[in-house]
Amino acid sequence: MDASPAAANEPTPLPLAELTPQFSCTFLRHVGNDAAESFDELVRFVRESASAPGRAISVAVPFEDRRTGDDVIDEVGPLAELGIDDLHLLVRKVERPAGWIPREAGINDLENELVLTVRRGDLILINGPAPTTSQLRKWIDKTLSPYRFLPPEVVAGTFPGDGRVLWLRGIHRRRTTKADTKTLGGMRVQDTLNPVDDGTYVVSAAKVAYDPGDQNSVVRDQITFSPTRSRISWKRAGNLRVFLLAAAEIFDLLEKAQVGGNAAEPLSPSLAVVETDLSKVRGAYEVSVIDPDVLLGAPDGDEDQVAHAEGLLDVVLEVRPTENSARAVVDVGYEGAKVGSIAVRPVPTRDGFILKVSPTKDITHATDYQQILTDMQASTQLSVYYESGHVYRDGRILRDKVTSVPFRGVEFADFTGFAITSEKPKQHKGQSLHDAIAEPGDDSLFAWVAQRHTDGWLLCDDGAGEVADFLHLDNNGVLNVIHVKAAGNSTENREIAVTHFEQVVSQAEKSLDYLDNTTLVDHLTTRSGTAAAWHNGNRVPATTVIDQLRARVASDLTYVTIVQPHLYKPAYDAARTAADANTPTTNSRRLARLDNLFHTTRKSIIGRCDDLRIIGST
Repeated sequence: MDASPAAANEPTPLPLAELTPQFSCTFLRHVGNDAAESFDELVRFVRESASAPGRAISVAVPFEDRRTGDDVIDEVGPLAELGIDDLHLLVRKVERPAGWIPREAGINDLENELVLTVRRGDLILINGPAPTTSQLRKWIDKTLSPYRFLPPEVVAGTFPGDGRVLWLRGIHRRRTTKADTKTLGGMRVQDTLNPVDDGTYVVSAAKVAYDPGDQNSVVRDQITFSPTRSRISWKRAGNLRVFLLAAAEIFDLLEKAQVGGNAAEPLSPSLAVVETDLSKVRGAYEVSVIDPDVLLGAPDGDEDQVAHAEGLLDVVLEVRPTENSARAVVDVGYEGAKVGSIAVRPVPTRDGFILKVSPTKDITHATDYQQILTDMQASTQLSVYYESGHVYRDGRILRDKVTSVPFRGVEFADFTGFAITSEKPKQHKGQSLHDAIAEPGDDSLFAWVAQRHTDGWLLCDDGAGEVADFLHLDNNGVLNVIHVKAAGNSTENREIAVTHFEQVVSQAEKSLDYLDNTTLVDHLTTRSGTAAAWHNGNRVPATTVIDQLRARVASDLTYVTIVQPHLYKPAYDAARTAADANTPTTNSRRLARLDNLFHTTRKSIIGRCDDLRIIGST
């Protein structure tokens, strides 16, 4: 199909194959009967949105092109062979006021923007600045459009990998002691999250290091996605063919994710659940708009939404709740001077909810009131907090789910042949405890530790002022700080008991100040005269181990391990099954408390070390 420029004077046709678009796309799914016919309707909306000036001075569309799967593009190839059924593109020439001088000065910037719309089957992507996600959402909700945004869990479950950056927004009651939003960065940020602290946040966007597992795949490395905005970003494509190949690959991944074929591990341990019953939502007590600086720092920032947020930044929003419904009346004004009241309420839509913002008859200053009303109606960044524990945000109503998040650092070991109720060895007359460890006849937990660690260096630090019961250093420089506690009993019907862990986790936390390597070596040096030590299972002077510890470097890993065989795998598994099935038992409630204790302890430990491990008995 030939290019069909919309301008009166036809420009030189674009060299399509040489286009290098930034891959940052909003994805939609078609739910009607004829995806090809509906695509015409979508193209009309894209064209109308691209032609609307909005806050710009002027907009023109000097170039537009439409291709189908039957077409061949020079140096790109047949679209059908690339897995593309429809392609529409346009160039948008936008004149905007320069941002560094008032609009009235008449100094303007001219930008040329590319908008691509691509279809493969029932999946569609729109790449470019127009229409925005908020414009698309309003078009879908207010018309009989056969398009829907992808479910957030599909977008979030498409790309497994190590999280590099997480943008989080809270659903908890706003307070000075907890952040409304958080941005985390690192090598694998999902490992830094703690359900106790982070369980009331949801992921607004994430960047992951994605490995497709296929060396021929185009899409790899850094992928950014925004689940609630149905948006996926990659990088600038080297040419149009690469862009379309990437689009086709992501279409494939999304199709698999929609049927649960490649669900990724959740990046956040969120306890938030989606509420669908509006009758449970009541007692609004606060309406807020996100800080514009947060929007500017987000990976999918929307200039119009930033502008609306800035317009509401100095607006006072005082809520007058309706106790038995989700509706609220908000008194609005500037610097304590009320200019009127505005009603807000969530309204169900095809994909969730939309916040309906309506004027009331309570207006005392029409000009200011109209500006506030316009910004509130156009903003998609308003949040409404309810006494029922719910919050409206991003087209969804969420609430805290009070539950236990399993602690994943638990493992179970075989203690056969050892007395799990005996922490330390029995001493013969004239024998020190350190001399008795792992000697013939010793079946204590200390002997179990010595038998388990017959590779590398092991030192017992038991005694008054100890750092830990044992320190184990492997051949790679990894230090394992081991705390041991005896079981309350050794019967097979022993139940989960939090009390058997409370003392030992406290000891583990108190010892953290000693785990700086210099401090640790200095401490052990003063106690080395009587300490038991082993190398590859054979007894050696404690100074041998201390010399090895002295050689450690800052990049060497350190773990804290708690050995408590009272935690019995059959009881643990039964309690976990009951919790997962939502059929609580005494043990499942105890396990919830134990999970929270482990998570809280881990929070302290990872501030100084790499992680916490718990060892129970099989």
